[in-house]
Amino acid sequence: SNQRSRKRKLYVSTSSIPAEPEQSIYVADDSPIESYDIRKKRSCTESRENHISTDPFNPNWKSAYETFMEHVTYEPDGTCNCNGIFSRQCYEDWLDSRQIIPKRPEQSFRRALVGHVTGESRRKPFPPEIESCVLERLRERRVWECFTQDENSNIRIGVQGFRKMGYHESRAEDTSTNTSLNCAEDSLLIPLEESLFV
Repeated sequence: SNQRSRKRKLYVSTSSIPAEPEQSIYVADDSPIESYDIRKKRSCTESRENHISTDPFNPNWKSAYETFMEHVTYEPDGTCNCNGIFSRQCYEDWLDSRQIIPKRPEQSFRRALVGHVTGESRRKPFPPEIESCVLERLRERRVWECFTQDENSNIRIGVQGFRKMGYHESRAEDTSTNTSLNCAEDSLLIPLEESLFV
């Protein structure tokens, strides 16, 4: 009987083991919260690798497109003037309207402007007349006015010019190319009446 008792397996009831008490998680103001979802996405106030934290509810927030368009003016004769887009005031307004301040704001400002000119990254393209005006300035090989305020700055954005085509400019060229190809193909076709005598 002793041997049988030794061979018996020992079963322990897990219900008798007291569960560990839940530990409250404290936030920045030292007030406990009842639960916390670890799958919750980080808010934009949290520090990220390429950005600096700002107020997640920026009352001045607006899209880059809106900021750029606010700095476009028209002459009495209807001519578009886009020099304001390259001004220091436009750059500061764009920076002030960001939800998250970029780590390299000058490069981000350039990417935003170029994106609206070319329509890349699914950005809303400028109207044709504004695109043409902005392209004329982008293709000049000189530093943008918004980055010339500080003489000690190493920002040289603009000195290389701009070689890409604008959104409307590219579409117009594609249309022209297709039209030329269609005309060339039509010239090679032989009319039905003439083909009967070949």
